[in-house]
Amino acid sequence: MDSLTLAQACLDDVLLAYRMDGRALSPAPHGPAQTRRAEDVRLQKGVKWVDRLEVTGDQSPGYWEQRGYDADAWIDPDDAV
Repeated sequence: MDSLTLAQACLDDVLLAYRMDGRALSPAPHGPAQTRRAEDVRLQKGVKWVDRLEVTGDQSPGYWEQRGYDADAWIDPDDAV
C-alpha cells in the first residue's frame, strides 16, 4: 500500500500504466502488471502492482510509512546526488 496526495498524483511526471501498445497489460502472478511511476520520488515509493485505487479525504500511511520511512519521499532538486 502506498499513498499520494491529490496534488502529487496530478503532477505531469506521475504515470499509472495499465495499457501498452493499445493492449491491456496482462495479469502477473501477483496481480495486474500496472505500475505507478514518478521521476522525482525515492525508490521506496515506487509501486509495482496496483490492485485498487482509493480516494480519501486524508492520506493513510503506506507500506513503508508503517515501517518508519518518511511519508514525503519526494526528492528535493537541490539535494546533492
